[in-house]
Amino acid sequence: MPFFLQAKNWLKHNYRIILLIAIIWYASFLRIYGLWLQFFRIDEWFSSYVSKYIALWSWTGTIPYYLHTWSQVLAFKLWGINQRCARIPSVIASIVTMILVYIVPYKLYKDKRIALLSVFLFWFLYREIAWARQARFYALLQLLFVWWITLITYRIKTKKITFFNRTIILIYLWILFHPFLYTVLAILIVTIMYQYHKAWNRKDLISRKYLFTWIILWALILHYVWMQSGGGGTSLPWNDLALGLNSRRYYFKSYNYHFLSELGIGYIIGLWWMVRCIYKKKYSELLLRVFPFVVLWIFLVMKWYTLHYRYALLMFPLLIRSGSSIMVEFCDKISKKYIMIYYASLFLLYGITVHRQFIPVSQYELDFTSPQSDFQAAYASIPDGQNIISGFPVLCDWYYASRGNCFWALKVDLLNNWWSESLKKLKYENYTHLPYIENFQQLSAKDTYYFVIDNMTNKRLLSPEIHQYIIKNWQVTFKTLSWYQLIVVYVIHSQ
Repeated sequence: MPFFLQAKNWLKHNYRIILLIAIIWYASFLRIYGLWLQFFRIDEWFSSYVSKYIALWSWTGTIPYYLHTWSQVLAFKLWGINQRCARIPSVIASIVTMILVYIVPYKLYKDKRIALLSVFLFWFLYREIAWARQARFYALLQLLFVWWITLITYRIKTKKITFFNRTIILIYLWILFHPFLYTVLAILIVTIMYQYHKAWNRKDLISRKYLFTWIILWALILHYVWMQSGGGGTSLPWNDLALGLNSRRYYFKSYNYHFLSELGIGYIIGLWWMVRCIYKKKYSELLLRVFPFVVLWIFLVMKWYTLHYRYALLMFPLLIRSGSSIMVEFCDKISKKYIMIYYASLFLLYGITVHRQFIPVSQYELDFTSPQSDFQAAYASIPDGQNIISGFPVLCDWYYASRGNCFWALKVDLLNNWWSESLKKLKYENYTHLPYIENFQQLSAKDTYYFVIDNMTNKRLLSPEIHQYIIKNWQVTFKTLSWYQLIVVYVIHSQ
């Protein structure tokens, strides 16, 4: 057979693989493009600061979020200590998640249409790309969750115990990674019960005589996670519980609006598919997609002391897969005569309502819970050899320590008075161990000091006397609006 015909025959049988590789490459390019130009959020600097000094073998504090921290350390060791390398682990985690989103429907459900539709809808979501470019643990958090769902799916479909054992091992890794993943314990318990449901009478298990048992079980799980998961965000103190419960309705509406604004009609279709699974009693699908979605939703609304849209990333793959499934199911019921009209209408609706990104850009907006400000430009405006006082001294260490003196830290109550009493007693900042400035008598009249104060510091500075003194007596030398104008950065010096 001539080479041309061989190549044509090979392409005919492998065009999906070629298409998939091309899409993976381009989706990865969107995540990597201009990675070093994206403004660093304050939270990114906390993670990168710890990893930097571990890589330099000079870190003496505790190590938060082990897996992400050590992945950053490895990136720093291999490619150097800079903000681009700080974000590489998140990019890699996002790429692996993309592949997993494709594998499950393709390998286990043998449905290439669901797999490819999930690829189109998930890989190019704006919010997915934006968070995959962050030097934080959220992309890895999503990867671990999707990986766990994948293993459970393999276990149920193949009946092999090895996949179940891997899920147990993965849970231990999660507990070392982030307390939020204690939520999978609830999913695991129900999974075990489903896998061995032949040992019980299913109708008895969900009957009234077991109702009290289920209530106690869930009460224990919810209480355990509530009390234990303080590492990724502080839970409500008991004296603020009433305040928190009054805000849950607002949280529910906010997360619902977030999903609707990001996924558009895909969110509605995904929820519709889940409701149909409940109605049709598709137990395996209820276990693999509906139940995890409900559990995550409960903990998002009930646990956190403030809105955290970034944790909703865990729920995107579940919604995308659900929406893809019902769309393919409807396509099978539509006459081939009208199938193209259906596809055209569907993609038009997705094009209008779903927040996607196909063109590479260097700056991505996150959300109002994750403000970004250009501290790099602020510190670049300060001459070399100056004394710096900052509300976030980790930023001074990263941007200015090699050029001048990071002198003092300002006490900033990031949790809105929930730990201000403890903060008042502290003498040194936790990360950099810089001393906190208590009053202006500590400053020398002969020296010049530069204060770097962003909008968050401005609103939550623990000492109102220092704040008022700065505003009245010192001069603004640099001012910039942050990305999407939620943060204003000031650099001020003595006259």
